[in-house]
Amino acid sequence: MESAKRPLRIYWLAGPSDFENDYKTWSEKRTNATSFGGGVFVEQFYQFCHEMNADAHIVSTTRGADFRVGRLAVEYRPDGQPAVGGWRYHVRMIGFMFSIMISVFRFKPDVILLNVAERYWFMLYVFYFSKIEMTPFYHMCLWARMKTFDELPFAQKILLRMTGRFLTHRCRAVLSISDAITPQLNQITHGKSPKVVRFVPIYDRALFKDICPPSWHSAPFRVLFVGRLSTDKGVYDLLKVANLLRKRSRDNVIIDISGTGDELENIRGLVRQEGMKGVNVHGQCDRNTLRYLYSQCHVVIVPTTRDFAEGFNRVSIETVLCGRPVLISTAAIEADITSAAIEVRPGDIEGYVNAISKLQDDSAFYANLCSAAIRLQQLFCDPTRGWEHGLKEILATTAGSNLS
Repeated sequence: MESAKRPLRIYWLAGPSDFENDYKTWSEKRTNATSFGGGVFVEQFYQFCHEMNADAHIVSTTRGADFRVGRLAVEYRPDGQPAVGGWRYHVRMIGFMFSIMISVFRFKPDVILLNVAERYWFMLYVFYFSKIEMTPFYHMCLWARMKTFDELPFAQKILLRMTGRFLTHRCRAVLSISDAITPQLNQITHGKSPKVVRFVPIYDRALFKDICPPSWHSAPFRVLFVGRLSTDKGVYDLLKVANLLRKRSRDNVIIDISGTGDELENIRGLVRQEGMKGVNVHGQCDRNTLRYLYSQCHVVIVPTTRDFAEGFNRVSIETVLCGRPVLISTAAIEADITSAAIEVRPGDIEGYVNAISKLQDDSAFYANLCSAAIRLQQLFCDPTRGWEHGLKEILATTAGSNLS
């Protein structure tokens, strides 16, 4: 009698996320998550493991209490990246990767999904002669897409070249969220990149059914920012936009800011100090509050700076699913959404203001962008374009014996 096949074992070196809350969101389908995607990739991963009856070990790089549910284990192992810089940063990351290697030895996975610490994946060469499949998962660009490889610091270039050798010799395929990632992979691998499997974030359209259609005639004209409040996400450029709108007597434009981050309190302080009455800083919002903000807004702004290695900005997708235009930096735009977007060079404050003014003044222009957004919506609700489907495609060829 043939022995039963061993269940697929997946080790995921994941990024910062509240995996326990994401698990509850997935298992209970709660509505109080802080975004429309929840832990959009995390939930798809849970679904994949459930369907495949797989054993999974997830490592999160944030702080939290480890937990286990059935055959799923989550380990919180902070990498300490924000704490130090310079050579101390590299020493800390090398130590972090040594701890990951020990954890992998103990778990004995069939597949390792690589999501963070990408400049140090070359250390996993220690598993070169094993049968473990290494599958990188790029949800951000390798470096800011508005910069060239030659602009990068020397140490970063060396680490990327070493990562390129690892990808060439140890990985058969790569999951990628952005078309901008492929040429970067080709550059660090000298044109010998593994197969790139593209995916996009996939959403449940039902989450957006209660959001009101946009009304160009409603006043005031509302611009919404949703995301992490940090310098490289362009939040200070947003305040400059607000000031220039006031100088141009666009007093009937309101900017709503939703999100949290290192700059939250500083942004609130500047808004109070400068008496910016047309700017509302909401902080972190739950899904119901986000529904309200999306229903009230006319356009969503994504002012990413040239210094941030944006992948496929999820807020731009949520904007399309809300039937709104997206005003977006060149440093963040993807070809999938261009028909519903106004593209502005990063840091071009006047460009953002001119775009907002045109949207506010030209109803036909505004209506055309809204119609384009509606036509794009199905692209982001099609599971065959999602991360889970891409993972299955890769594992069907690399670990097919365990996918029966």
